[in-house]
Amino acid sequence: MSDVSDFIRSDVPPSGPGCVDCESLGSWWLHLRRCAFCGHIGCCDDSLHKHATKHAHSSGHRAVSYTHLTLPTKRIV
Repeated sequence: MSDVSDFIRSDVPPSGPGCVDCESLGSWWLHLRRCAFCGHIGCCDDSLHKHATKHAHSSGHRAVSYTHLTLPTKRIV
């Protein structure tokens, strides 16, 4: 049987304030998911690219959580 620490590492910080893959593409997301093992922040399955699921499949990290990150707001002038 696996120990919970094989899947969840609370000491690892998030990879950034938004979906790191969407940001590198200049794309957008609807909701964010955080990998409970490595902290990778990816977009949800309702988003265009589904980066959180792609990360889970490619990395083998099986536990993700919904995350609510406060993003800086931009003032439009």
